[in-house]
Amino acid sequence: MKTFRGYMLDSIVVFGDNITELGNDVNTGGWVSQLSNLYIRKLDVINRGFSGYNSTHGSLLISEFLPNTKETTERPRNVFDSDVIYSNEKDFTTRVNEEIGADIPENSSVRLVIIFYGAIDASFPGTPSHVPLEEYQRNLLKMVDLLRNPKSKKFSPKTRILLVSPPPISDVMLKKASAEIGKDCTFSNESTKKYSEAAVEFGNKYGIPTINTWDQFMLEISNLRSKKFSSPKLGDISDQSYIDGSYGFDLLFLDGFHLTNYGNQKLFNLIVKKIIDDFPELDINAIPLFLPDWKSLKPFKI
Repeated sequence: MKTFRGYMLDSIVVFGDNITELGNDVNTGGWVSQLSNLYIRKLDVINRGFSGYNSTHGSLLISEFLPNTKETTERPRNVFDSDVIYSNEKDFTTRVNEEIGADIPENSSVRLVIIFYGAIDASFPGTPSHVPLEEYQRNLLKMVDLLRNPKSKKFSPKTRILLVSPPPISDVMLKKASAEIGKDCTFSNESTKKYSEAAVEFGNKYGIPTINTWDQFMLEISNLRSKKFSSPKLGDISDQSYIDGSYGFDLLFLDGFHLTNYGNQKLFNLIVKKIIDDFPELDINAIPLFLPDWKSLKPFKI
């Protein structure tokens, strides 16, 4: 894909919410920045994470970040700032259509799309960000169908899809962080688990490789808590002191929701392992280096 008269490698597009957008934060060892570093001169890693967006927003946006594989009419691109609150799908989609668009690829393709939604969807019913479980799965299907449906303008049977389920949260830590900014906590670990299970269920049903982040993170948290308390002590966690209730979670989360350096490292490791296991052709060792290694170049004068 040529962009701004330059050259773009084949790419990995990472699509999600807060945890994805902040995945480029080098101060916390962001997992997307690590992925970009891993694939340097092999694949371009494109971060399309939007903090606070749920899977409904994502299902409306994702087509704009994937190249068209069928001829289409190019839309005008007018970028502007606005404080408008988008209360319905039509207004939101109109704004998206005015700002962005995807051109037909010339030289490169999207090799992998990572879909990472569910954490925001899991907010309590009645809150603005909440998405019911059934709708969450329908939104995931809309995203996957763009690439798998031959009738789609984004149809790309060679593009691999990886689904990442939402990680757990710390009720204790997030309640404290919310109270410090004068807000109520609108998330719970119990609710988030249901969305993780729904993502795994969806992946199994449609044959999409899926990382069960909730289980993987909770396994480590449980092991850490068992060493300290002789048992995980997760059943009565809301009755514990902040120090005891947050123990184990604080290794992975800054505020009960967003990832620490260690949390980012763990997520990065899970993704790389899944890529190697399920998409061996995308293992970095299977992808040639872009342009020759400098050691193979002979000295020359400019």
